[in-house]
Amino acid sequence: MSRPAYRTIAPPEPDLTPAEMVRRARDLAPYLRERSLAMEQERRISDEVNERIRELGIYRILQPRRFGGYEFDLRTFADVMIELTRADGSTGWVTCFNTAHCWWAAQMPEEGQVELFGADGDLRAPIMLGPTGMAKPVDGGYLLDGRWDYASGCDIANWLGMLARVPGDGPGAPPADVIIAMVPRREYRIHDNWHVLGLRATGSKQAVVESVFVPHHRAVSFYEMMRKFTAPGHGVHRNPLYRLPLLPIVLVEAGAVVVGLAQAALDALVEYAEHKRLSFPPFTPLKDTRRVQAAVGRASGRLEAARAGLLEIIRRQEARAERLDRGPAFTDAEMRRDHILMLEVMRLGHECVDIAFVTAGSSAARTPSVLERVFRDMAMMRTHYFVDAERVGENVGAIMFGLPPYTDY
Repeated sequence: MSRPAYRTIAPPEPDLTPAEMVRRARDLAPYLRERSLAMEQERRISDEVNERIRELGIYRILQPRRFGGYEFDLRTFADVMIELTRADGSTGWVTCFNTAHCWWAAQMPEEGQVELFGADGDLRAPIMLGPTGMAKPVDGGYLLDGRWDYASGCDIANWLGMLARVPGDGPGAPPADVIIAMVPRREYRIHDNWHVLGLRATGSKQAVVESVFVPHHRAVSFYEMMRKFTAPGHGVHRNPLYRLPLLPIVLVEAGAVVVGLAQAALDALVEYAEHKRLSFPPFTPLKDTRRVQAAVGRASGRLEAARAGLLEIIRRQEARAERLDRGPAFTDAEMRRDHILMLEVMRLGHECVDIAFVTAGSSAARTPSVLERVFRDMAMMRTHYFVDAERVGENVGAIMFGLPPYTDY
């Protein structure tokens, strides 16, 4: 197969800085808050909000500069996603993962990256981590079939990534591989089964694919990425960002949403306490009661600790990037320790939200209270496979005793 033509796409604003990107996200917050209830009722991110985020260049934060991205660092990515989630949890979730998946796209073979980023670098690609479909090897690629739940932002996407099992040697045999297969919008249909407690506006519906051909250049082994930390795209870009292991990138994505939700809860509690009085004698303003002050202090401590945990995961990735050209830069055990740290970020963020929700009282639980929505969003996020503390704890504990982990992640 001939090598794809080298193509460079200029980013829309070549001189855009990380600080300006964070400022844009912060300035966008009032706009998102005004639209959050309507989007929750529609159970999807609106086309209008998607277009505003696209125009601001937010989806391009981690996108390779060669393909029209800004190639900013993970700290900038996290700071932006925290601000968006602080304004609206569903918008933060969808934007966070679609933005990070431009990094995932850079793991593909070069020809696949050329196709995915297209003529203008506009890529929005939810990726479903449950390998619920099958990828049958055929000449030149795979034949993809299946149904995939939790396609967050599929209504505003132009590609989807599906994890699919490559059949093993026979019936009942384990998969020969699990791949990430990229499928354009015209080749999948959406089945609306997203009726849930929280994160309602993410539109995380079901994607259905029936006998779709996926060429090799639009597929990459998930097993290779998770077990051996390799991917075909590692030789395409000079920036070591695109040769880092996958799992900590996923953890930064999730951690940014957790911290954003926790910050939103604390913001809401402080604002609520500024304007509400106790309903019983002595009818004191909530902000003047020691119980509320103590709750705000405890919640803020948990928020700061969660933020520090997220920044530590980012720092570890930065240190790995610096070591990449000097030999082995990371091990599976390190990835597992990052994962258990992320679960502490999750726990602390959840406790911050819970403190705020309980402290504000029953009236703050009414729809469409911000605290009510943040509480539901955090509860929904805690059901995600990647934040299963029992499974991750078993894996980390086994490694500490010199035993093999029980699962890949």
